[in-house]
Amino acid sequence: MACSKLYLALGAKAENFTVFDKDGVLHKGRRDLEEDRSLFAIDKSDMTLEKAMVELQEKGFFVASCLIDPLSDRKIDRVLHDAVNLSFRATRKIYPHAPGFCIFIRRWCHELVGGFNEKLMLAEDSDYVLQASKLCRFGLLKSVRILVSVRRLDKDGRFNISMKYLASDAHRIFLGPIESNIFNYQYGYDQVKQPSKTASI
Repeated sequence: MACSKLYLALGAKAENFTVFDKDGVLHKGRRDLEEDRSLFAIDKSDMTLEKAMVELQEKGFFVASCLIDPLSDRKIDRVLHDAVNLSFRATRKIYPHAPGFCIFIRRWCHELVGGFNEKLMLAEDSDYVLQASKLCRFGLLKSVRILVSVRRLDKDGRFNISMKYLASDAHRIFLGPIESNIFNYQYGYDQVKQPSKTASI
């Protein structure tokens, strides 16, 4: 919560956050939220951690991720994220991918994998899930999606970042994990261009 308030102080908007606590997503249908938490309550009460956990139990997934939706009204962003979701579905059984901001995993499976490979410079999240899928059952959740910022696309350019992701996948498949910054992937958002229109959640 302290980090979320810091982002607000830096100019972020509360409606662009989806905040979880031990009881799930902070949404306006909950009656247990104190004033500081109610600031981040969203309208979509069906996007709950409980819903994801139920699906994990029912389908017997030990490691899982979910599909993504962009925090943007731009058609190009929808097309790009739909393409990513299609690739997630197509490869989930043979070469699973997962964004680092949405990975569910059982503790025992995490311990078997040994955590993230800290030597990797890019795609360490997908590598982590790939290694876990060799030991545990992996799946993509259908009951929930996660909303993602398009800051990276605004900063690096949609074509440029798409090519980097495709090239990094090819590298991982044919040459192995990426242990150097050969794709010049920059972290941080110091000079991000603000999107012309952002969807609220």
